[in-house]
Amino acid sequence: MLRFYCRFTFLFAISLVVSGCQKNTEQQKPFDNAAAKKRWNNKQHQWDLVSLKILENGRLLYIKNCGGCHGSSGSGDNLIGAPALKSNSFVTGKAAGYIKLVLEGKPKRAMPAFKKLDNQTLAAILSYERNAWGNNSYSLITPEQIEKYRTKVTDYDK
Repeated sequence: MLRFYCRFTFLFAISLVVSGCQKNTEQQKPFDNAAAKKRWNNKQHQWDLVSLKILENGRLLYIKNCGGCHGSSGSGDNLIGAPALKSNSFVTGKAAGYIKLVLEGKPKRAMPAFKKLDNQTLAAILSYERNAWGNNSYSLITPEQIEKYRTKVTDYDK
């Protein structure tokens, strides 16, 4: 059993190093309104310009902060215990529970707490995850929602 945990820890550490070392040239590109409309708009929903910018920013922030474990396609990684975010009813369900999970993480599991990220960054990432890969919640999480639950989480820590 100890061998398993040693291997798991080693593989997890390697995956984090590798994902952190990948050069992401997409972050250097300016906002492309036409590409964003093509990526996000569909027959069921048309996003306004501000929302498109939030989703595109969330996509880039997701790649940087979450993609190493959950994958660029949101399919997850069973080897390290990162669940799929694609077609995940928890991700697209009530925002409060998902915000709480991301802020607190999953102690004793692979999911770290993301309290270090600011409210705007977290809102963009969670909005992206709730609308990417066919999740289509057609709603955005706001920085104010993050702040509301961040305050609750901090109160619990006292």
